[in-house]
Amino acid sequence: MDGRVFPADSPVWDTWFPPNGFRCRCTVRTLSRRQVEQMGLKVEDSVPAQAELPDGRFTHVIPDPHFGANPAKVRYEPDLKGYPEPLVKAYQKRQKSGSSK
Repeated sequence: MDGRVFPADSPVWDTWFPPNGFRCRCTVRTLSRRQVEQMGLKVEDSVPAQAELPDGRFTHVIPDPHFGANPAKVRYEPDLKGYPEPLVKAYQKRQKSGSSK
């Protein structure tokens, strides 16, 4: 996926938003239309199904297992098991009140 450009609202990001595997060091940068043009990049609308490896073999292009989702679109739900009951109740009360402090 290195060097590929996709629109911000592309469904590609539902699967390919980093991290895409263990020890993934991928990043996403926002570019303006002007920057894309100046850098000579092409805006794509779909991910290739295969990629050619340096040795000439082909491989499927998919994220590692359990990494094919956009973590920013999944609501965090903490595992409250094992916490003292007063802390659990205080957390639940704060969640109901909508307080972020």
